[in-house]
Amino acid sequence: MSSLSQFEIYDSLVALDGSLAFTLERDDVTSDFRISGHYQLDNGQRLVVGIEPGQIETPDGFTSSPAGFDYFYLGGGNGVQSFERAFSVSENVLAIKMFIKRWYTDSEIFVQVDQAKLDDGICVMGSCVSRDTFSYENDLILTGYRARFSFSTLHRPPLPYPQEILQTNKSDFQRRMVQADLSKTAIRFAQLTAGRFILSDFIDERLEIRKTKTTEITVSPELLSTGLEVIGDTVDGMSEKYFGGFRSGWEAFTQCVSHKTVIVNRAYWASHSEDGSLLADQKEIAAQNRKLSRIYEIVENHSHADIATIDYPPEILRSAPDHQWGMSPFHFGRLFHEYQAHALRRIIG
Repeated sequence: MSSLSQFEIYDSLVALDGSLAFTLERDDVTSDFRISGHYQLDNGQRLVVGIEPGQIETPDGFTSSPAGFDYFYLGGGNGVQSFERAFSVSENVLAIKMFIKRWYTDSEIFVQVDQAKLDDGICVMGSCVSRDTFSYENDLILTGYRARFSFSTLHRPPLPYPQEILQTNKSDFQRRMVQADLSKTAIRFAQLTAGRFILSDFIDERLEIRKTKTTEITVSPELLSTGLEVIGDTVDGMSEKYFGGFRSGWEAFTQCVSHKTVIVNRAYWASHSEDGSLLADQKEIAAQNRKLSRIYEIVENHSHADIATIDYPPEILRSAPDHQWGMSPFHFGRLFHEYQAHALRRIIG
């Protein structure tokens, strides 16, 4: 078990989003696999530590899931808790792909796995334009994801809300996104995720922003699905007021994550589909792309962290008709995500 001091243990914990994947390596061919670490989780809640399916037979001490993976639980308690487990597998297996994930809980969770090498991990602060790449390219490490927000609202005060109203949205992911924007915890989350990198895009800047008496909230479809009424005036997303708010929010964000490298994913809305067809509503596409150009100019001149950028040739920015989320000017095909993954590997390397 780790001999870290209590202070070092707290300092080494990282925020856990939905799930964190990592590779467990054997120390040598004659030894067992061993996984150990620490975690902090509310009483009555559980984490799952699992082995990705199709690699080995179920080891002793693990339970086989109908979904194909093998797992054991970690239970919540008071303060930081430790765990350790050794298990035997065939000698010709030198590495195993594993994961640790939250289990039907919206609570804040922190973890540390001694054997996980997560320095090259990436937290996505943006949209599916950045997140979907990790579904195509499983060698990239996704350490967290926050979406459905405007950077101009991240640094605003939280908006009090009844906790039970989030439960009207049955998606764990969507509840976390809404909760982060209402409680204004996304910056702290980005600070505390594992890895040296944050990947940001600004496709969600298209969403409506509403100014209340005390704060500003992003009016996402996920927020609307809760039925929570946010009373206030709509901020014109093309106005100087909006761009001033974006600059303030971006400066606050990059100051708080200055210990990491922020990768700016400079995607624009597509004007054509992959088959060359012109997309509908070219006027809106052109307006949103002018807005993105202005945003990229602000980012270039008002950042307080190390910045890397990903730019795309025009022929890469093509809408995919068969996209899993439906056809849209910002739902791109596999070629786009392969290009993005190559750029990410170059930056990380």
